Amino acid sequence: ERLKRGMVCKKIAIDKSVTIKKLMSLLDETSVNEVVVFDGQDEIITLKQNQISNMIEKAELYSPIEKYISFSSTRL
Repeated sequence: ERLKRGMVCKKIAIDKSVTIKKLMSLLDETSVNEVVVFDGQDEIITLKQNQISNMIEKAELYSPIEKYISFSSTRL
């Protein structure tokens, strides 16, 4: 229903060491979120909204996101 009216897409760039809690604080509930995860200057993966939600459901709050992603994104 919200997509029929149009929604803002928010793209966030973060380091792989960022905790799940910090990631959650950066998300916008009124937008479609996309998270680009970096290892230093190198992009590892881009997480779509459903991947972000799945990761948050399974994750420990103070764990770094790198614990829940793999370079091929097969762990999500």
